Amino acid sequence: NPSGRVISEVIPVGNRLRTPDQIRQVLHSRPGTRYEEATAQEDVRRLHATKWFVPGGVQVLTNIDPDGRVTVFFKV
Repeated sequence: NPSGRVISEVIPVGNRLRTPDQIRQVLHSRPGTRYEEATAQEDVRRLHATKWFVPGGVQVLTNIDPDGRVTVFFKV
């Protein structure tokens, strides 16, 4: 379970229209903060609100790193 773990990286994947930095600017999930599912779901809503992506087309995936931190992927 990734909840409460420190985020090591936030990686947007599958995007062709916006830069990773443009996407990261919308997100509240950030490296160094603790991963919370509620924040990740709010981030999905924030991304949908930009109208950059197909409604329902954003997914959050996580991977627990060997050091115990979590990498968060926003698949768009």
